[in-house]
Formats: sequence, structure tokens, C-alpha cells
Amino acid sequence: MRYIQSTLNSGCLLVLTLSLLQGCNNTPHAHGYRPETSQNYQPTNSCEIVHIDVGTEPQVRRSRYPNHILIGYSSYEGRPENEIPAYCSLKAFARKKGANVVLLSEEYLRTGVMSGVLPLPQQDTTYHSGSISGSSGHASYSGTSTTHTTQYQPYSSTYDIYSIRAWYLRDPTVNNSK
Repeated sequence: MRYIQSTLNSGCLLVLTLSLLQGCNNTPHAHGYRPETSQNYQPTNSCEIVHIDVGTEPQVRRSRYPNHILIGYSSYEGRPENEIPAYCSLKAFARKKGANVVLLSEEYLRTGVMSGVLPLPQQDTTYHSGSISGSSGHASYSGTSTTHTTQYQPYSSTYDIYSIRAWYLRDPTVNNSK
């Protein structure tokens, strides 16, 4: 069991390190991002995430953010925003793009299943000892033998898949520079 924890911890650490080295451009939001203007905006200090119902984006923009500029849009299918690691959150990505507000809708699509087999190396050590007597005298012996095998443990996990859409808005009346 200790080996499994060590292996899983090492794997998680490797994934985290690689993700950090690649930066937040690898978030699902970055892959699905489409700018709405040709202008590049300075990053912002803060960004508000506003969860909205599916299909209400036009009404929310008109009623709550009438003067904001739509600077971009992203969509993807995957895990909900609250499950994405903090270092690559929607908020960090939106601030980098220059947004003050993000309208976010999440719609459940289906449940996915991930399964596989986890190889678990086993090491068994056998201790041997004894004595032998003969016409020439008496002798003792001791030693160990080690057998290496691998057991395979199947696993299965379910997860929910959502359609996630984000609209990136910028308030032109606020000084957004860092």
C-alpha cells in the first residue's frame, strides 16, 4: 500500500510540475478561447466570475454590464470550473486577457468512465537456515531468496462532463493596468 501511495504521489507531483512549467496557457479556457476584437488588452488586477444560467448571456450582459466590451469567448467540454486546479483557473486566465468580468455557464452533458489496470510490483523475501551433519563434521547455513512479481489491480472511476462557456468582458471606464 505504501508503494501505491508513493507512486501516486510521484505521478501527481510530475503532473503538477509539468503543468506549472507550461503555464496557464494550457487551461481548457485557453484552448477554446476566441477573441472578439483585434485589440490586445493589458492584464487586469481583478476579475469577477459571474455564474449564469445556460442561454442567459445576452440578457445578463444587457442588464448588468451594458457598457462592458466583449473581448473574447471560450467553450469546451470537460470538468466544471470548480474542479480545475487553482494555478490554471478561469480567473487567472481572464485577468491575463484583460477581462474584469467573466460570465460563466456550465451545462451537464454526460458521465464519463475512466478505467485501467495499475501494476503493483511485489517483492517476497524468504529466509532459509539449517544445518547438516555428516561423517566429516557439522555445518550450518543461512540465507535469503527474493522473488519479484507484479500484481495487476483494476480500477474504475466516473466523472461528470459539462459544456462550459465563458464570455470575457472589460469595463472601459476602469483603469485596469497592473
